[in-house]
Amino acid sequence: MRDDVRVAALVLAAGSSQRYGGRPKQFEDLGGVTVLQRSVRAFVGVGDIAEVWVVAASDQLDRTRALLADEGITGVVAGGRTRADSTLLGLDALADDVSHVIVHDAARPLVPTAVVDGCVRALSDSDVVATVVEPADSVVILDGPGSHAAVVATPDRSQVRLYQTPQAFRRSVLAAAWDRVEGDVVPTDDVTAVLRAFPDLAVTWVPGHHRSLKITRPDDLSALRAILSAGVDA
Repeated sequence: MRDDVRVAALVLAAGSSQRYGGRPKQFEDLGGVTVLQRSVRAFVGVGDIAEVWVVAASDQLDRTRALLADEGITGVVAGGRTRADSTLLGLDALADDVSHVIVHDAARPLVPTAVVDGCVRALSDSDVVATVVEPADSVVILDGPGSHAAVVATPDRSQVRLYQTPQAFRRSVLAAAWDRVEGDVVPTDDVTAVLRAFPDLAVTWVPGHHRSLKITRPDDLSALRAILSAGVDA
């Protein structure tokens, strides 16, 4: 890692968990510890990550701090109403000398350390780093959400990739991107926000992992528990 690169991690856990039934999914048990603890442990102690911050919902700050008191994180900061708000609030909490940031959704608790390391290493010569996986299924693009929507395109699956987290950035680029994002369709991830604001920026693509599933609904947590029980190799 170059001497002028100082990396911090933001673990985002400020969502409302509406599709999970409104129960805070980050506090669910996953193999004897919580989902949030597993997500945090993927970053604490990783070489070249100088700070690890958790962005939590304002009504869950005390619970989050108590849970993570012995996990070696730098601190917990209150998030906002949207992902953009939470990301910007997290960036504001970082030390002034942090030049780059790696952002991860707490809802992906089984991200392998090798993926995290790959993102951090890529920051040596890239301002935007995306973790992606190849789709297992064929992809179709429709012209609307309805059951009778017309097919716009059927992309070649070999050219399609699905975003995961972590995603990593030069700090100033990520902050400027969220400040510039406008329109009715708000990006659901940070790379999309950056590319909307700065479409000419090059992206470094880092391979994700099939075990790094995102918990959106209760069935997703069951799938992750099965992965742990099966001892799936990272």
